[in-house]
Amino acid sequence: MTDADRAWEGEPGPGERAPHGSPPPGRRGPDGSPPTGDRAADGSPQPGHPGSDGTPPTGDRAADGSPQPGHPASDGTPPLGDRASEGSPLAVALSPAAGRRALQEAVRRHGYAVCYGRLDDWGGEAGAEPDVREMLGPDWPRYRTAREPLVRARLLGSRRLLRYAVAVASGIEPDRVAVGRDGRGRPFLHRPAGLDVGISHTTDMLVVAVARGRRIGVDVEASDRPLLAAGLAERFCHPRELAELRGLPPAERNLRLVRLWTLKEAYTKALGVGLAHDFCRLRPRRGPRDDSWRLGRTAPGWLLRCDRVEGGFLIASALGPRDGRDDGTPEEGNRVNHVSIHR
Repeated sequence: MTDADRAWEGEPGPGERAPHGSPPPGRRGPDGSPPTGDRAADGSPQPGHPGSDGTPPTGDRAADGSPQPGHPASDGTPPLGDRASEGSPLAVALSPAAGRRALQEAVRRHGYAVCYGRLDDWGGEAGAEPDVREMLGPDWPRYRTAREPLVRARLLGSRRLLRYAVAVASGIEPDRVAVGRDGRGRPFLHRPAGLDVGISHTTDMLVVAVARGRRIGVDVEASDRPLLAAGLAERFCHPRELAELRGLPPAERNLRLVRLWTLKEAYTKALGVGLAHDFCRLRPRRGPRDDSWRLGRTAPGWLLRCDRVEGGFLIASALGPRDGRDDGTPEEGNRVNHVSIHR
């Protein structure tokens, strides 16, 4: 992620150093690569779809392009028909109309949803300058000065996806959605009121989140991002996590590290502090279901999830407690809904 993108997503500003000695956010991640959350220059998840357009092979997909129930995706993602029994979130990859309905239903039933889309779908032609400037709002200056076309496309695509998701969730037109940034760079909505939002991206994957009356943060990462470099885990893992990691085979240990990193980033993005928080003090632990995580006394009432989606990406989300809820008890049916929206 670029320094500017870090600011948008709630990370400390350029050149700032986290109080616990982390590298300046927006420059290098814990492994010395671009910070997690914008794995490329701007922070989108790594592509991994086998088809040239990023979709699973035709034989694994229904006529509308979605994976057929009972058929695993080419990257090993559980088949759609089996996901409910595993407690995994609902993943929908449909036409614009079906995508809209799925998102509306998720927000209606659960009050929030996590949505992901591809850069090819959302990062196309910019259009007239006045329209782009109006849509990007406070991000227009860095879009205008970005030198790399891919960075501009990610910035534009992620904001298009965010405005679209908010519009669908709230029942207004996308051009009525007004997005701003707070003093720490965290995204918020000027219009409509009552919704919280989150955003993350890496390579060609764009992820946004919408929640009603609750804080929400998201992070996305390629599940196979190498994080086994010597001394790296010690920079963001709790001491007990380090002890649990020592006995794992390398591949499993790396996957666990990626999962822990994304969970912690999602939570700190929701708070609006990002890498300024000491990740070593956070210890996500599995909740009642395999796909849910809790932070215990550190953050009562917060619900964390980390799910693998098509293409080999991990999407982590952190949902804050409802107004007045601070006991950390999840409500019946509480689940983060991942909705893939295609234009």
